[in-house]
Amino acid sequence: MAFSVPALTFGPSQPHSIAEIAGWVVDRVGAAARAGSGGGGEAARVGSPAIETGPARIGAAAACGGADRRGAARGEATVGKSDRRAIVLVDGPGGSGKSTFARRLVGAINAHEPTSVPAPRPHANLVAVDDVSWWLHPLNWADAMLDGVVGPWLAGQNVDYRPPGWVEKGRPGSIKATAAALGEPGQPVVNILVIEGMAAARSDLASMASYIIWINTDPQVARDRLIARDLELGENGGTLDGVTQFTEAYDATIAPLYARERPWERADLVVNLTTVRPDGLFEVVRQ
Repeated sequence: MAFSVPALTFGPSQPHSIAEIAGWVVDRVGAAARAGSGGGGEAARVGSPAIETGPARIGAAAACGGADRRGAARGEATVGKSDRRAIVLVDGPGGSGKSTFARRLVGAINAHEPTSVPAPRPHANLVAVDDVSWWLHPLNWADAMLDGVVGPWLAGQNVDYRPPGWVEKGRPGSIKATAAALGEPGQPVVNILVIEGMAAARSDLASMASYIIWINTDPQVARDRLIARDLELGENGGTLDGVTQFTEAYDATIAPLYARERPWERADLVVNLTTVRPDGLFEVVRQ
């Protein structure tokens, strides 16, 4: 039986709360905002002052692809002195628990209180890869994400996007992400867009990210969760055989991308969700 991601082994983990994890994310993004250039200079930051779409966007991303992502915080965009933009990616195999984790992370970021007024006040939105890639090929959604979501966000705009699949199939509504209003006088806002989903940390997006989290779960545990969820929702076949075949086919399609890109090696943080702790803490490896 093939899985999208093989069993992975990382260093020893320690339990931490979602509030602590949110604090690490906010500290990383906030430090880049206070530093201004983030160590790479204004020209080295993608989206500073604005990220372009189309061919020019590809060139801008490639131009800063050689800098160290952690040091340069390439997803940190200076839209204005009081409005900073950043991208955080949450990746992991299907059934790993990344969607639930990402929702909790966004809630914790929005509940985070800065320790002083000069520190940026964080505000987070969540976008799912599944929504952007709906009715697209499982591998061919990066341009839609970059041009419809990431590009506008880092350019200082709110996101209100109907992906190609939504338009073609007549799905109502749109994908939205709205920046927060300014905080106290003298206190900037850092608007963080959390993107979660399978292959969220692929190289196309990773070069734009300030922080990357990999959700590590035993492959069989993740597969069992995914099949149970789809059976409960009546999705992707609706029967055990149908859901199993769909899941195996999907994993076989995306496995080469994971094998080539190995996004877990880019992660700032690895969260082990093979076992869900009853106390609500997360087993974490900081890379």
